[in-house]
Amino acid sequence: MSAQAPPPPPPEPGFSTPAAPTYGDWHQARIGGGGYVIDVIPTADPSIYYLHTDVGGFYRSDDGGEGWRMLQGALPATDGNQEPAAIVVDPRDADRFLVATGQHWSSVRDGIYRSTDGGASYEKVLEAAFAGNGNERMWGREMAVSPHDPDVVVAASMLDGVFRSEDFGATWEKTGLEGINPTDVVFDAQVPGRVLLTARPYRFYLLGNPNQELRGGFFESLDGGRTWKALDAVSPSPWELTQLPAAAGPGNRWVAIFPPSLVKQSDDGGLSWSAFDEGLPTDPEAATAAYDADGVISPGGSIAPSTFMALAAGPGSVLVGGGDGTVHRRAYGANRWTPIRGTATAPESWYGNPGDEPDWSHFGKAISSLTIDPHDPERWWLTDWYTLWKSDDRGRNWAYASHGIEVTVIHNLAQAPDDPGLVHMGMTDNGYFRSLDGGETFKQIWKVITNNVKDVAVAAERPERVYAIGPTENGHWYSSHVFASDDRGTSWRAAAMRGTRDAESRRINTIALDPRDPDRLFVAIAGVPGEEGGVYVSENGGDDWEAFNQGLPAAGLFKAEIWRVGRELAVGPGGGMVAISNHESRVFFRDADADAWSEARFDAGVNDVAADPFRPGRFLIASPDAGLFASEDGGRTWSSRPVDTAHHVAFDRAVPGRVAVGTADGVRVSTDGGAAWEALGDELPNRRANPVAFAGDRVVVGTSGAGVLWHPLDDAAADPIASATVDPDAGPPTTEVVRNGDMTEAAPNGGAPAGWSLRWSDVPGASVSRETGHAASAPAALALRLPAAGVGFAEQELPTGLGRVRFSGKAALDGDFEEAYLAVQCFDAAGEQVQWTTLATVSDEGGGGDGWSAFEKTIDLSPGHARAVLVLYAKGVGSALLDDASGLSGVD
Repeated sequence: MSAQAPPPPPPEPGFSTPAAPTYGDWHQARIGGGGYVIDVIPTADPSIYYLHTDVGGFYRSDDGGEGWRMLQGALPATDGNQEPAAIVVDPRDADRFLVATGQHWSSVRDGIYRSTDGGASYEKVLEAAFAGNGNERMWGREMAVSPHDPDVVVAASMLDGVFRSEDFGATWEKTGLEGINPTDVVFDAQVPGRVLLTARPYRFYLLGNPNQELRGGFFESLDGGRTWKALDAVSPSPWELTQLPAAAGPGNRWVAIFPPSLVKQSDDGGLSWSAFDEGLPTDPEAATAAYDADGVISPGGSIAPSTFMALAAGPGSVLVGGGDGTVHRRAYGANRWTPIRGTATAPESWYGNPGDEPDWSHFGKAISSLTIDPHDPERWWLTDWYTLWKSDDRGRNWAYASHGIEVTVIHNLAQAPDDPGLVHMGMTDNGYFRSLDGGETFKQIWKVITNNVKDVAVAAERPERVYAIGPTENGHWYSSHVFASDDRGTSWRAAAMRGTRDAESRRINTIALDPRDPDRLFVAIAGVPGEEGGVYVSENGGDDWEAFNQGLPAAGLFKAEIWRVGRELAVGPGGGMVAISNHESRVFFRDADADAWSEARFDAGVNDVAADPFRPGRFLIASPDAGLFASEDGGRTWSSRPVDTAHHVAFDRAVPGRVAVGTADGVRVSTDGGAAWEALGDELPNRRANPVAFAGDRVVVGTSGAGVLWHPLDDAAADPIASATVDPDAGPPTTEVVRNGDMTEAAPNGGAPAGWSLRWSDVPGASVSRETGHAASAPAALALRLPAAGVGFAEQELPTGLGRVRFSGKAALDGDFEEAYLAVQCFDAAGEQVQWTTLATVSDEGGGGDGWSAFEKTIDLSPGHARAVLVLYAKGVGSALLDDASGLSGVD
């Protein structure tokens, strides 16, 4: 039985908290957003707004932006339909809109869909190439509605050219400009029939071509988009445009963002341009360096204050947004821009407010759009890398406005077999999250463990032990290191990873545990077996590894890239194993007592493998192109099951025979080990290739851009539940990692306190010993003794796998010293130093009046270090003293 959940907490002060949206029987989990919100679109109805993201679909609000719900669920389940490039709404009817979708990685064209009922249903009205997650997604809009005739719509696609509709998208006509890469299309509000279109050179993936080249340019139409001419006198072409209202002054005035990041103005409708950057933090050299040879902007360039990526014009002023979130305002007639020093607030529950920096809310980073609300010019909207913001006072104060918007990509979910309220989750970019209420909410745990958690595994016999894999250091889009927790994910340590290839070249997407031994685990490392790739095994919780490749071919079997690939290893309850190669479409098996792998015949692609936790020898393989396959003989032979496509599969680790599978179009559940299947509600908005897990009688699924959703398997499962094994108010336990803080113990030789040693000295007779005559606390202090002038190092070995540690103590000098300090030093497996952090400088002028100086410092040890030491260094003659030394791991 699961514990009953307490009543939900009251809303946080200053923030309304609408109920999490539901989609049929699917419930959206609350995580807090986290992906790129591209644009917000007001409608003629002040209560209805639309917005779209880059990879998480598109949304609608019916309460003025207080809460949002996804709309892509009624579209076909394609990758591109999760990546909208533009939305336009009929100004006469807020329920009628067009959405352009497409993915540049895919070889399939999606196109434009039309809805007349607010997203309840759609008709595909045009097939053309768009890229919602493309390199130019932060600039402009690829569709526009004529302000003079709302039936006329112009849509600019990649490669396929420009299209025009005279019936609000019901039918379309191509009007030229094939081979362009559009960034913005805008109707001239002052000149009926005039349209401006900007395009940017492109060389990147599109429709299966990794090097598709498209041209840029600046184009004008004077007949509503029927014909086009190039404005070659404007070169380079702008990336984004906005037209100022007629009241802004004489002429046809426009403002634009030009490469590399220059703001310019035009008084003649865009035919000529001049600088308009007075007061802006322009830095053309830095802006140019922000782009690679293919024109792709770097993450650092995206958030630079001199990278301008958003424009808006309204009554009285025009706005431009910098990549760091600064909004600059210029009143019409003013001679310079003025930055608006606004403040931003978000709920403490949003993980964009990290625990050690409560005032930092990621505001405005990589800004994508600014919108002055047509219903209230005091109200501004801002979208950025993480969320949607709203200001009701013209940018002086901004508030989080993303309730219901969950733009996160989920790598994996893991069940706690003994606790239906506990769910582990690994996310792209943001790391490890944990739910204590059966998937209803998730909270980020970010200390020690890193930002891209590709896989999580829970020990069968000891569910307190959890393993995860992510990058060795934060900020990378790959997985390379094993982390371990002994308290169900509350705190983590980094494994030493001795015996594997170096962290820079190590790539791991799967971690699998032996159900019989929580210290025995396996990983699949990309690369050729025998050349530091293949299957590796650790018998001591991830610190030491050795190859487990006997019988595997000399081929690169396991994937290095993290995207979409499932688990490539599975271990059954009897110790038998199956390994799959997504890269090579091959399957291997190994019995518990076998000394080598054997290859099974398997004639289809593979993406995920799972072992039945209750039935030795039973495994399931998910094949995206051929469906689901089962083996009852340890992986030797395989037979198909009645599922047409399968991307991810998971057994229920608490209920025998129950299985879930994420397909190319929805989630299915079996209660008989996979012989028969039932589809769970097709209202799931993002229902393509979902990672799956169980939480009691719930199925919990991840998505490729819409966070986590859960579905009750019976009526009772919809009731609130809470973890029975984790106290949500308990912080991580602290552990003392420095030995002999009171210096009471001595080494067997009677000299140095236990754990301490003299690493090196150039002074004959130098030693490390106990000092009883000059101690901060009885009975003794540590003394590094240098009987003559020279250098000495005393050290204490620290446990491996430490993350954040708070060091403290007291230090003093007795003698004549040039310098002395305490430090932490970390080394990799090759013995190379990877970290040196000074904890305290020791002087002979103690701060306590007794010659002793107290110190305290909290540091993060380098992830993946193989060895760490606490060092006392001194240069001079006499004794350097240390007492009351402490090192607490697991601290905040």
